[in-house]
Amino acid sequence: MDALISEFEGNIFSSNGVTHILLVGNYQTGGLKKSLELEGEFLIISEACNDTETLALASMDPPDVIIVLTDNITPLEVFNNTLMTLSNIEMNTKTIVVSENPFKYLNSAIKAKVAALLYRKIDNRNLMSIIQEVCAWSHGQPIPAKILSREKQPGPETKSGGE
Repeated sequence: MDALISEFEGNIFSSNGVTHILLVGNYQTGGLKKSLELEGEFLIISEACNDTETLALASMDPPDVIIVLTDNITPLEVFNNTLMTLSNIEMNTKTIVVSENPFKYLNSAIKAKVAALLYRKIDNRNLMSIIQEVCAWSHGQPIPAKILSREKQPGPETKSGGE
């Protein structure tokens, strides 16, 4: 299975198996940037603060994945414009929105058809898994099934009631 996943990952990511990420957000991007780059599989190739910068950077050096971080300071309209800009240049399938309040951005995310809308407190393991899956989807590749839950899944040895 490891060989299959390695071969799969090598086919979908940018050079040397590193996923190139455009990070969009005005505040608190440093912690996420550091976490992703420490993994070695991810590289923040550029950062943008608004739709104009996002458009310029995404067009100049197309990333594998775009992560839009929402905050409680920037007006909702700025995020709506950024998401619609990404949709208009057909990069919405590469876009992950990470928010402290996902419900606030739900309509915008649906309208822009982003790939994922996540709660900001998602753990790194699951975030990295989702980034890899979005990268695969945007490249039209099938992805290996992954269970993101920490709960133990019933196996074949599990007996059901009645015995």
